[in-house]
Amino acid sequence: MWARKINSDVSQWDAIYTRNNYKAMTRVFISYSHKDSRWLNRLLVHLRPLERNARIDLWADTRIKPGEDWIEQIESALAEAQVAVLLVSADFLASEFIASKELPALLQKAKRRECKVLSVVVGPCLFSSVRDLQQFQAINSPERSLAKMRKAEAEQSLVKLADIILEHKIPDSGVGLKRGSHESDMVDDATHSPSGRFIGDPRIDGLLGGIKLADWDLAAGAALKVIAETDSRGCNQTFESLLNYQDCSDDDDRFWGALHTVESCVRLAPWLIDHAKLSRMAAHGNFSVRSCAASICMDLAHSAPDRVPLDIVLKLSVYDEDWYVEAPANAALKAMARSFPEVLRIFYGRLRSVVGEERAHAAWAIEDVAESEPALLDPRLLAVELAHLERLGDTKSVTRMRNVLSKIKGVARTGYRYGL
Repeated sequence: MWARKINSDVSQWDAIYTRNNYKAMTRVFISYSHKDSRWLNRLLVHLRPLERNARIDLWADTRIKPGEDWIEQIESALAEAQVAVLLVSADFLASEFIASKELPALLQKAKRRECKVLSVVVGPCLFSSVRDLQQFQAINSPERSLAKMRKAEAEQSLVKLADIILEHKIPDSGVGLKRGSHESDMVDDATHSPSGRFIGDPRIDGLLGGIKLADWDLAAGAALKVIAETDSRGCNQTFESLLNYQDCSDDDDRFWGALHTVESCVRLAPWLIDHAKLSRMAAHGNFSVRSCAASICMDLAHSAPDRVPLDIVLKLSVYDEDWYVEAPANAALKAMARSFPEVLRIFYGRLRSVVGEERAHAAWAIEDVAESEPALLDPRLLAVELAHLERLGDTKSVTRMRNVLSKIKGVARTGYRYGL
């Protein structure tokens, strides 16, 4: 009897421990096409240590047992998911079940801030053309799918994904906490309460009403109203208030409306933005805000290249930034080069990096310039860098640079200073 009581107590404590431990685990749902099983299997290997240490509870349809109602199992797993990983490929995008069942459920959970959705582009596909997917954080550039990477580089991308999952935390309650901060650390200011919750401005809320992700026409209309508030000194308090919305939750439609309206304001009235404002956006913890800062720099590079804060673009254009940040930042550098060809020396310098991925990234950027503006490139400088890459044995970058030199051969360089 005594032994039975001991066993009962142990079982009871085990049940409590298991239940509490489960609550502490992050529930991870993996959505994929069965034709991409090799990438699922590789990801499972990387996530196995987190499972073993009870850090995550991982679900993929490989857990469905024979005879079980598989649709019910998937719906249950979707309902509990706190993090969802999408292994995106042409087969993934072609799947009717994923498009009609899994993605809509995840979109709704993401909108309610109940689930973080992470995309990994495992094969060449139309990822950039699918609007619903563009709002989710991508681990890698759509143009550099895992299938296109060297094995070590693809493995590193999966390690990056595992790190993001490990760091993910679901807020206990409420929506709109300032990112990168704890409630106890918050101080009262114009946009946050002492608890750290974002406080909107009723006037800005009215301006942003109805503007959702990708509603650029409505954002342009709101921007014109904001610009009209500029006083005779060139100051605009409405724009200042609008900028504070970068700190509200990215699951709040006002967040996207604000970013689109900020971009539209600067496109129409570039004097509204200054170095301090852009620095704040470029250092933001949310990659979408950094992407907005990079896009503003890209717009300025086309319309007012002398106003582009080069130091900020340098930070945003690095090879290991999120693709949605570094792509417009590098486009800004390429556009600036039309007025200031010296900017191209940034890419030349990156060809000297000790990191192979950074060299490859710079070579790709230079190759892109050779396609569109070959007259801007200096063949003498490129020949020196090619020789350096050959000494390093960086065959991939060497191939790109040889291609660049062949494209610019015989092209007259652009005279950009005093007609020389």
